[in-house]
Amino acid sequence: MSRRVRIAAGAVTCAVAAASVWTGPAPAAQRHSSGKSAAGTVSCATSLGSVQLNAIAYRPSLGHAAALIETGFPDTPATTVLVGVQTDKSNYVLDDGCSRTKRSVRFTHRGLRSAGVVKAGYNQSPEVYCAAPGHVFVRYRISFVSSGKPATAKMTVWFKRKKSSRLSEIGYVQWSPSRSTSYYATKACTSKQY
Repeated sequence: MSRRVRIAAGAVTCAVAAASVWTGPAPAAQRHSSGKSAAGTVSCATSLGSVQLNAIAYRPSLGHAAALIETGFPDTPATTVLVGVQTDKSNYVLDDGCSRTKRSVRFTHRGLRSAGVVKAGYNQSPEVYCAAPGHVFVRYRISFVSSGKPATAKMTVWFKRKKSSRLSEIGYVQWSPSRSTSYYATKACTSKQY
């Protein structure tokens, strides 16, 4: 069983708390430093048949902004960040249940529904919940300021259907501390404001 970076949260505060408690670079977590940017595509194990997308522009009540692709039971200590950035932390986190892959997935939100645009200062943002198979493909591109804090991120989540060689997109996040947008597949996901 792999050890992972955990997010602790209360069910009442949902996305706000999920993004606000970040356990630092645990020995089992792969914490990456890149200088200017980081990009890649990974195959990640999911748990409980779920993936969540959280894209939070800067929120004064939190003191940071975050973009997180998560799995597990939503908004509980059992939630695991697969790929994530947070402005009060340097670099980015990649779960140790993810491994590099040469599988090609595109950055696109074509055919997906927008969960809404969130700008800095908003007190709410959408959290997207999706049904997912045992593995998903996450492509990410993250840029950093000179201090190593994240400046922008694009993340997309795809999966392969049983008995099919084609991939289908679950969700897409385009994020910066000043503005974030999430998109999702309506057949697999739902969105709620928190």
